[in-house]
Amino acid sequence: MFPGGLDDRGGRSYATVVLHYPELGSDRVLVGRPRTAPIPCDACGELIDPLRSRVLASTRGLHVLCGDACVEQLIRAEQSRPAAPPEVVSVPDRVREATRPTATHVREDLGAQSDLSDEPVNVPWIGIALATTATVFGAVPGPLWLHTVSALLGVAAACYAMHASWRMTRAGVIAWALGPLGLMFATGAALGIRSSDPERWMVLAGTGIAALAVVLRAWLDARGRLPVAEQLVKLIRSIPSSVRVPVRQPDTEAHGERYEEVPAHRVRVGEEVIVLEGERVAVDGVVKKGSSQILPLPGSRAPVRREPGDSVIAGAEVRSGALRLLTNRVGNDRALVRAVRFGSGAEVSSAKIAWLAMQLTRWGLVGVGVVCAFALARGEGVLSALLVAATVLLAAPVLSVRRAAEGPLLAAGGAAAERGIVFRDAGVLEEAGKARAAAVCTRGTITEGALDVVDVKPVGDSDVHTILALAAAAEVAAESHPIGLAIRRYAESRGIQPESVRRATFVPGRGITALAPSGASLVIGNRQLLLEEGVSVAVADSIAANAEQRGHTVLFVGVGGRVRAIIALQDNVRLGARAALQRLFDLGVEAVLISGDHRGAVEALARNLDVDNIRAELRPEERGPEIRRMRDSGSSVAAIGHPLVDDAALSAADIPICLGAAGSQTGERAIALVNHDVRDAAAALWIAHAARAEAYRSVLVSAGAGGLLVGVAAFGWIGPGVAALCALGIDSLATHAGARLLRRIELRIPARA
Repeated sequence: MFPGGLDDRGGRSYATVVLHYPELGSDRVLVGRPRTAPIPCDACGELIDPLRSRVLASTRGLHVLCGDACVEQLIRAEQSRPAAPPEVVSVPDRVREATRPTATHVREDLGAQSDLSDEPVNVPWIGIALATTATVFGAVPGPLWLHTVSALLGVAAACYAMHASWRMTRAGVIAWALGPLGLMFATGAALGIRSSDPERWMVLAGTGIAALAVVLRAWLDARGRLPVAEQLVKLIRSIPSSVRVPVRQPDTEAHGERYEEVPAHRVRVGEEVIVLEGERVAVDGVVKKGSSQILPLPGSRAPVRREPGDSVIAGAEVRSGALRLLTNRVGNDRALVRAVRFGSGAEVSSAKIAWLAMQLTRWGLVGVGVVCAFALARGEGVLSALLVAATVLLAAPVLSVRRAAEGPLLAAGGAAAERGIVFRDAGVLEEAGKARAAAVCTRGTITEGALDVVDVKPVGDSDVHTILALAAAAEVAAESHPIGLAIRRYAESRGIQPESVRRATFVPGRGITALAPSGASLVIGNRQLLLEEGVSVAVADSIAANAEQRGHTVLFVGVGGRVRAIIALQDNVRLGARAALQRLFDLGVEAVLISGDHRGAVEALARNLDVDNIRAELRPEERGPEIRRMRDSGSSVAAIGHPLVDDAALSAADIPICLGAAGSQTGERAIALVNHDVRDAAAALWIAHAARAEAYRSVLVSAGAGGLLVGVAAFGWIGPGVAALCALGIDSLATHAGARLLRRIELRIPARA
């Protein structure tokens, strides 16, 4: 450091520049003095050269000043400046700062759960080349070495087919190896025929064709399962592999809650998880704290709001704020992952068609063994008998039967999950495909569930203002019931203050009873409640009937043993209800409207929707027995409604379809929907019917045609090449059953964003 002034060193001049810091005092630094354009002093405004200035002051930036007086002036100005407002840190940002990440997370692998894979399926050119060369060499009458090469190429093609289809071993090792083993036996038998026998080259050519068919059968199997696998993999990969959980520690209160990112498979049911803005949910659960706009499904574009008590499934994306969830389902029990199990494991026994296919596969193998033994016993020679037995093995489409059953189940489960429809298991999917009647609870399902008062008709000389004040006060007992909310909202819009009533009692499905301030009895409800309370409705029945003919819900208001007014409420038909019912009609499913409203109002609603059957004036507890009477006719009955509100009806049905219950612990029964759209309930039944029909048709055709083919091969009426080609045709039908169903679903029920 040098004192202030000039200093000559080495022929150059330097200036001492003083840097003033309010916190640390002044320091002097030696710098060079190139010439620059003059600029005004930041305190007094006098023009000075910034590099020849005596003072550079650093407060909230670097300032060029004339001297110490300007420094003092600048410091006073800076101190008088108001402080900047503190930076606002959002809740998600605070949670991220308090989160301790883990090292790595392992993404779930679909291949570990089933024999499905979304890997590209390439044309097996090597196997085709081997089989084609074997056919050409075998078809040429020639020396033994040429035919030996043909046989070895055929065996190599069989080995290649086994290697390319190793995932099929999950469906059964014997079923997987049956065709290649038959090809090897046929090739060995053909090679053993005497060289002078003209049949050798014909049989070897046939085994070459069989080798080509075996290679193509493995390729077709992989190709047929690829569309279903791609859909399931896409769903699984939309779910994050890690989850944020709160960490329990002694100093939580002193330092705030801490969080940790852990692999999703480590989370257990009942634990809490935190999901922040811009993140996806990794588990199925119920919102415990917080509210947010979310995209409920992967691929959704319309956000919906979730509040405490609402359910959320894995794969949903939080668009704003943060949610604290209570975990309900993890691992393979999650809604989007559940369909992977529909073709294997314990799910096989739950679906009758899958169980039937498994039995046909098991006993089919036994039958093939018996037929082979029969062929060996009745053969005229060892080689001839071995060739017939090998032909039987090549003709047996054992694996095709299994694929014909599981393909539609997997495709239906995955396509439904993509649309927000969750089947509990494969058995429910098949059972729903047998439904011939659907009981639809109207309130909040066919209608919007948010009623509005459209008219208040006084009876006699009653004062409407007084009647509404009493009704609004009494309806507080109904809490959040749509009718009570509508009456209170109507009174509030007209500036009517509720009266003070006593002993208000809510009668589910009927109405409200209470005592007016004068001590007179107050009854607000339907006809049956007023009659039970000893109030005649005859004087107002014609007024009520006119309103009910227009589809309005009617409430009678009785005060002091007399009807004083009629309140008419309107519940609009939900958007898409007509389309949902039309889909049921097209399926041949009988739709029945179940309601607690008066018969006249329900009949008006049914006429508007072209529904012939209704069950009206039923209290919630009376709907279960009514559905059980529908089941007594022998048909399978589905019920569509909301959990808790329509519990009696849902519990009595063969196939309960719960709106907005996917991901919840108690509401998710046979079929649960992510949203409250009745069109998705009808789509669930359509998908189930289509899957059941496709599965049964494919299984019966595969088993029937395969059994016939095995019988023909057992009598030696066809050779190995023809048998393998016929089995290839059966495989092409069975292994593509799932892909065909996916195409039908995409055409008939496109996914709504």
